[in-house]
Amino acid sequence: MATLINDEQNINFTIDFLKRIKDTIIINDESETFIPFILKLVTPEKMYNTDKFVMSVREIKYLIENLNHVLHVSHQEDYTFDYYNSEALFEMIVSFLSEDLLIEIMIWINIGALTNGDKYGYDEGYRFIVDLDTFEKFVIQLERESK
Repeated sequence: MATLINDEQNINFTIDFLKRIKDTIIINDESETFIPFILKLVTPEKMYNTDKFVMSVREIKYLIENLNHVLHVSHQEDYTFDYYNSEALFEMIVSFLSEDLLIEIMIWINIGALTNGDKYGYDEGYRFIVDLDTFEKFVIQLERESK
């Protein structure tokens, strides 16, 4: 499972694919073939955890490609990548902060999707910082587990 732990060691974000792309039969195309995954966000106050989320194969490839791009941007410019799942389950905003060589992560989770509609109409989210090495390990693990 691909995990990000912030610099203060009190926020833990995980994406864990329950199936690999190579083990999936592509039905019509990659945008119509879905892979289930566990999304987990643990903070000092709350834990968000679900295995009911899915991403299309195309979305997984797009996410990984753009997270890799964050790793390779010029270290002299700020850069932001915003990923919003087509099923409106979660949003991940990744910003490279060139001045400090750090990565700012914002995770927004759709509460309606998380609670099967018991609560709805809003997202909850957190912003935290990780170092470049931690982020790179996350991207490598995400890529490895998806293939």
